[in-house]
Amino acid sequence: CPGPRDICGQKMDLKARLIQRSLDEGFVKVGVCRPDAVPEAAGRLRAFLDAGRHGQMGWMAEREEWRGNPAALWPEARVMNLLEDSLVQDVRDAGRLPDSIPLRFYLLGQYCVAAEATAILFTCSAFGATIEALKLKHSIPILTPNEALFEEVIERGGKVALLTTFGPSIPALTEELNEMLALRGTTLEVDAMLVEGAFDALLAGDHAKHDQIIADKVATLTGYNTIVFGQFSMASAAALAQKRASVPVLTTPDCAVRKLKKLLLG
Repeated sequence: CPGPRDICGQKMDLKARLIQRSLDEGFVKVGVCRPDAVPEAAGRLRAFLDAGRHGQMGWMAEREEWRGNPAALWPEARVMNLLEDSLVQDVRDAGRLPDSIPLRFYLLGQYCVAAEATAILFTCSAFGATIEALKLKHSIPILTPNEALFEEVIERGGKVALLTTFGPSIPALTEELNEMLALRGTTLEVDAMLVEGAFDALLAGDHAKHDQIIADKVATLTGYNTIVFGQFSMASAAALAQKRASVPVLTTPDCAVRKLKKLLLG
């Protein structure tokens, strides 16, 4: 193996050298990608570890969260959480978006800017249009919960299963996705589905039941190229669901972190 000076003196970039060295060692096929580019990796790694296939490679278990925890994708970021948990309940009670919603989101945005946030990520799928309007009022990046997710979905193409646990999110999600498709002049076959009972389990504090209901739903899905979780609250079920899926399961947090990191750091 060449020493550091020899390595630094080579003109091939690191990726090319890694591939060539792997081929020299006898590997038939080698690929290099970003660590956050394979959304199904977390679930597959969990199954791999559960089966004990990592043997004496304890570092794989120690660093498992790097594949499943969105924060691990960007550990340097300082995260400030602002919780307004009455918004969802008010929508459920009214059966529509209350008239007070735009003002309440404006105030949330003002608070974040006053706190010197460099970007804002909203996390409820039912308020897409309100968040889009808020973007016009501030110069910092503001993301709707799903725009990064939908960008990845559109790029992947194929037939998509869009799952939610909160009924009012479905019209907002489909409208947002259709608008993005129209802007790009393309189409996508999407089946939007409500996972009955999962949100009630979450509200009751039964997170394990919430995740199991979602995973059970995923296990019934066939004929799709991608399965999409349309709410941040569903991300906890991703690893369990991925074990029971034969296609990638995309979540809003992972996609959003990837996009924010690119926007802010390039």
